[in-house]
Amino acid sequence: MKLGAGRPLEAKEDNYERIFIMLNALSFPNLEADVIQAAAIIATTLSRPMEIQKPPADNGAARSLLTLEGDSSTVRLLMLGVSVRLDKDQLKHQHPDQPIGSRQKGGGNRFIATCSAAWHEQVTLPHMADWASRLPAIKAGHKVYHGQATPVDGIHYEGSCLMANNKKYVLFHCYPEDGSDLQWGS
Repeated sequence: MKLGAGRPLEAKEDNYERIFIMLNALSFPNLEADVIQAAAIIATTLSRPMEIQKPPADNGAARSLLTLEGDSSTVRLLMLGVSVRLDKDQLKHQHPDQPIGSRQKGGGNRFIATCSAAWHEQVTLPHMADWASRLPAIKAGHKVYHGQATPVDGIHYEGSCLMANNKKYVLFHCYPEDGSDLQWGS
């Protein structure tokens, strides 16, 4: 539970969902009213404000999709029914001659010059489309994260798959493994 005043909308919705799930498991009959009452009891008991907000019917999928669109670069691919996009953070991992994305940020391994947008469309975007297509069912508005710790064929992938409008959307950036043939300057 996220206690305290002024929490972001996602925290308020998470509080609502957690209370709803607990009361539903206990077979409370009037869940919406009971969630409001339970939040008030928790706040009084803990002497801290607890803000709640009933999540939208799509679990925030539309809102998350808008954010995803805003964080996307122009490098995109529709494959296996999955919409895959490199994010704006990709810029810090690209060779200076092959810019992708817009977020100015230092550090991080960079790809060699041959790793262009076309290369990503043939290599990294299909990898992420395949990964997302094999995920089990995802609830609308929820995300599944791709772990970045273990490289795949010398590439670390950092991103997630969002379910919205009955479709999977992947937003990610990637970078070469230390010492990889794909790493610029290695």
